[in-house]
Amino acid sequence: MQGANTWAVVVTVLIACLNLQHSLAEIEDIKWCTKTFETNSTYEKDPADVMWFYSDFESKLQMVKLANFSNTIHKGPAENDNAVLGVLSTQLGKEFYGVGASLPQSSAWLLLKLKKKECDRYWKMLHNWFGCNSYDHSACFNMLTVPISANSFTVGNVWTYDDVANDTFFNELKLFDHAKEQIWVLKDIVQVNPHVKLVAVPYTAPLDYKTLAEGHPWSSWYTGYLKEGMEEHYAKYLAIVLDRFVSMNVEEVTGKDSEGENIIEERPAMIKFFAVSLQSNPNDSGNEDKVQGQKSADSNSTKSNTTTTPKAPPIDMSTPRMFMTIEQQVKLAGFLRENMDKTQAKGVKILGFDDDWAAWKTAEALGEKDAVQNKRKVTGLRPAGDKDPAGVIDMYGFHCYKGGPSQMKDLAESIGDDYSFIITQCSGFGASNVARNLPWNVNNLYVGGTENGAQSIMHGVLVLDQDGGPAISDTTPTRPLQTMDEKFKSTVKNEENIGLTHWSKNLKPGARVVNSKMDGGWGCINGMAFLNSDGSFVVPVANWCTAAQELSIEFDEALHWDVTAPIGVHTFVFKSGAVPVMRSASSSENATLSNGNPLFLAIGVMLVMLPALAIVIRMYRNSVPMKEGWRSRQRYGLDDAKTAELLPINTEALSVAGSC
Repeated sequence: MQGANTWAVVVTVLIACLNLQHSLAEIEDIKWCTKTFETNSTYEKDPADVMWFYSDFESKLQMVKLANFSNTIHKGPAENDNAVLGVLSTQLGKEFYGVGASLPQSSAWLLLKLKKKECDRYWKMLHNWFGCNSYDHSACFNMLTVPISANSFTVGNVWTYDDVANDTFFNELKLFDHAKEQIWVLKDIVQVNPHVKLVAVPYTAPLDYKTLAEGHPWSSWYTGYLKEGMEEHYAKYLAIVLDRFVSMNVEEVTGKDSEGENIIEERPAMIKFFAVSLQSNPNDSGNEDKVQGQKSADSNSTKSNTTTTPKAPPIDMSTPRMFMTIEQQVKLAGFLRENMDKTQAKGVKILGFDDDWAAWKTAEALGEKDAVQNKRKVTGLRPAGDKDPAGVIDMYGFHCYKGGPSQMKDLAESIGDDYSFIITQCSGFGASNVARNLPWNVNNLYVGGTENGAQSIMHGVLVLDQDGGPAISDTTPTRPLQTMDEKFKSTVKNEENIGLTHWSKNLKPGARVVNSKMDGGWGCINGMAFLNSDGSFVVPVANWCTAAQELSIEFDEALHWDVTAPIGVHTFVFKSGAVPVMRSASSSENATLSNGNPLFLAIGVMLVMLPALAIVIRMYRNSVPMKEGWRSRQRYGLDDAKTAELLPINTEALSVAGSC
């Protein structure tokens, strides 16, 4: 019986491999085609102080730029009794890296099929995702995870870049042979947006590095643990892979000859990763723990005299995976840093944990009965920084499938200020349903995630076909950002694409999250604010109420702008200078007292008196009934406001990384 089960698994795996071939030869003879796009944002040329971009829910149209609305920014606090988004420009969070999705082999394969069939549509699709022009449909996505092993969405029967047994010196490591689809598309994406940040994510190590599943020896791609003592060798493997993405030569078009034909030369790929995950879902052993647990229970039973081998529970074959303890992650991170520093992967950030929100506090996830002990173990995977030189990682990765975003804040309180969080995976499943899914995404990812410390939001897969594939298994179809039909004639943007576009468009590298809170709105309208390095504010808002809503966006209780927001998703852009930025009176740009200059002395006296004046004003406001529409900072759930003055934006105080 045991043998029959094993052969059934073998047959299943072989059938899956055959189904996934999808004839890679179909894209081998891709016609070379190149096209460039304007990638610089040009909204500064718009004479209006405010721009409004909108997407409705019903037709899921491309984002459109609206006109014919009030451009007037009013002085004073908002007087709207319906919905007010309060923005406090003195309260800046960490840099927001951006939004995006994942480029597995299946997505790259589909895109290259499109490139072969319709070159212009291929480039337009890449531009609509990664381009950064404010006057077209481009979304300016600038984060992308790249699986560096097989995962749920794999074409062919290759699992890692070195599937050859006992290859101690990595002589059989074939990166381009196994990842050429992703490499070709990545080079095109970087051409469209050179600022895109790539995160390498392994789902499994080569089979030699893993334990074999008891009762399922042929299914160990889908389960198993990283072997004890294999951390250093696996770190060398990962460092070599990351280095070869940069240094390996690939063919590309470098110009035209005298007859107008493409000149194709080999050039270094120069695909440099921003970060590398130690392991996706390291707490997921693919039911191997259940296999071991059942065997242990059966061996301890004294009531049965039978010698029948217990039937092992089925392995989850929806994706390759590998279990890794926290201690192993700590060891692997140390060895990986050491090996990357010797290659062109030096400087790549190390991302640890990379699992569900809830997993870090779930005792069962690490085999611990004591949740306190479990917490101690997870926080032992500490972020590197000046305050913690013993730290081994640069950031934590999170998935959205279990728990909630507030658990990131709980972890931040446990590890101190040197944390950096990114949400690396949050796929939708099943058919599109904007009214149901988009509000959840807004509350838990776009607003809830950033409020709790996430510096990046990434959904699942960039593009799949109408059946949610090509995929390894026939489980509930994953809903990609965009769905492509089987004939490559049309694509449909899903709600994840719409939402991310509004949380990305017009953001520039170095943008910071601004402390903001929605007051009112019946719980069916939510939004937040970002501050670009040039002083412009980007304010995305989603309204899923049953009707249009009167909305005020209030800046520092000093200015407000009113709009009637219809049902849908909105992005409001306030140009640099349209809204003065409040900063504390201790700002480095404050006037300096020197040489007894009367003007400087007068300014100094005024600055000293401002705190006292603020206290008097606060006492007065607290002594009289609150006017209708008045909103104090306490209503935003913040501490007493710092004394502040209106000053020009201090661009040096913000992270500046160029322009998208």
